Amino acid sequence: MNTPRPTRKHPRPDRRPTHFDPSNPGDRVLSVAGAVVQNVPLLGGVLNSIFSGQVTQGRFDRVKEQLSFLNEEVEQIKDRIHTDYVKTDEFEELVALTLEKMARELDPRKRSQYRRMIVNLMVLQPEDYNEQRRLLRLAEELTPKHIQLLRAFYDNCSPLPEMAPEVNAACLLGAVVDVPPSKAAALVADLARERLIDDDASDVWRAGKLPEAANLRKHVSGPGIRLLQLLAT
Repeated sequence: MNTPRPTRKHPRPDRRPTHFDPSNPGDRVLSVAGAVVQNVPLLGGVLNSIFSGQVTQGRFDRVKEQLSFLNEEVEQIKDRIHTDYVKTDEFEELVALTLEKMARELDPRKRSQYRRMIVNLMVLQPEDYNEQRRLLRLAEELTPKHIQLLRAFYDNCSPLPEMAPEVNAACLLGAVVDVPPSKAAALVADLARERLIDDDASDVWRAGKLPEAANLRKHVSGPGIRLLQLLAT
């Protein structure tokens, strides 16, 4: 009687190899990530989690480029870091989301913006997690003109020297942001819809005039201020 041959078991798809395979792109990237982790120990767990899978070389290079600057900035602010918050799952998740956006971003200016957000998250007073995720989304979706206009409100921009004491609000802010008045009005509507400025800000346009001493900063909401703080250089 012939003894049946044992059936060969196929490896489980979720079982990862226990050895380092230099021919595997994911393993090559992971080995480089290990060196980055040494330079930014506070973010070691996040980086290991992100780079433990298959990552395209282009995306990894984009993140690695910013991490070298991040390491220098962390060294400069280490005395101001909220270390207890940095160790929380919420912070780790926010950093992971930011790094993922950074890896996909082709614009180097936007990648630098994400790096600043990580640095500022470490030193700012912790806020509601869901709200911070919303602001991270807005940092990705809003254009530079939106952010420039929000800063114009917060900085309480005053009429330009060549303008009369009372000028059309859209002309003023449009000149500051370098867009046509109609475009400035549309940007204001976007900021109000995202609750970065209050609804009364649109009254500036409905009234049509902006007094020289107008307090524009009062229209910037708490989330609007927080977004500017997260993006601050």
